[in-house]
Amino acid sequence: MYESSSNKIDVLDNIENNSKTINIKEDNLKYHVNEVKNNISEPEVVIYRVQDDYQNTVCKIIEKSYKINKKCLLLCNSPEEVELFDSKLWTYSKLSFIPHGSKYSINTSDAIHCNTWISDDIVLVNTPSYLISLGFVCNDNIHYNFEKIIFISYNEHDNLDLIRNKYRNCTVWIKSGNKWIKSTQ
Repeated sequence: MYESSSNKIDVLDNIENNSKTINIKEDNLKYHVNEVKNNISEPEVVIYRVQDDYQNTVCKIIEKSYKINKKCLLLCNSPEEVELFDSKLWTYSKLSFIPHGSKYSINTSDAIHCNTWISDDIVLVNTPSYLISLGFVCNDNIHYNFEKIIFISYNEHDNLDLIRNKYRNCTVWIKSGNKWIKSTQ
C-alpha cells in the first residue's frame, strides 16, 4: 500500500497542530496554577496563651469547630499527647460526641468521617479546615492548606514574635483567670 505525499503532509500538519495545542494547554495550565497560587490568602491565625489547663481549652476549641462543621487537625508534640487527647475527647462533653480519631486508634481510611484527626505529624486525612497546633510550627507550606491556624501556647518560653512575624493576620488571646484578654503587643 502506497501513501500519497498529500496524506503525509496532512499527518505532519495534524501532528504539528496537536503539539501546538499541547503547548497551549501546558501554558494555560501554568497560568492557572500561578493564578491559584496568587489567589491563596493567608489563613486567619490565632494564638491562645494558656497558663494552666490547656487541655480543656483545646477541647473547647475542637467542640466549637465541630458545632460550626469545621474539621480539624490537632497537631500534638508526641505520640503520648496524641493518646491523651484521643482519650480526653471521648469524655470531654456530656452533651455531644465529637467524632475523632488518630493513627493509633482507627484505620486511616476511616478518618474522613472524623471531625478531628489527632496526630503528631501534619497529615490531611480528614480534609481539615483548621489546624490546632500544640506548639509553634512554622513550616512554610502548611498554612496554605488551612483557613484557620490556632496555636496553643502553654509554655511561657514560647516565642510569640516568631509567629507574629510569620503571619501578618495574627491575633493573640491571653487567659487571665476565667477571662480571655486580647493582647495588644
